[in-house]
Amino acid sequence: MAIGGKEYTLLLFHHSYRVNIIVIMPRMAGDQKMDNQIKTQVEIADSTGHTTLQLTKAETMKKVVENPGSWIFANDRLLQPAELADQNWATVGAVRLVPGLVGGL
Repeated sequence: MAIGGKEYTLLLFHHSYRVNIIVIMPRMAGDQKMDNQIKTQVEIADSTGHTTLQLTKAETMKKVVENPGSWIFANDRLLQPAELADQNWATVGAVRLVPGLVGGL
């Protein structure tokens, strides 16, 4: 799909029985096929501990959608979902999804 002269990839995730989530990611020339084959370590933390998975970029982005409000870390940097989608999967390193912290009394 092209928007404003730039190529984008459209990913559709079925989130619940009523909600479909659409993620639009910039298409990287030549890297897209490779990103869908390269797997990286993804740690998903929750109240019971964490799960470690080996996922492709598309699989990881699906996990991001399935865990709304989670903080996303890659290369020890806090990232927004769109920033994670822009990462080169060959060099992204480990990705961590952790529950967002909420402050207050």
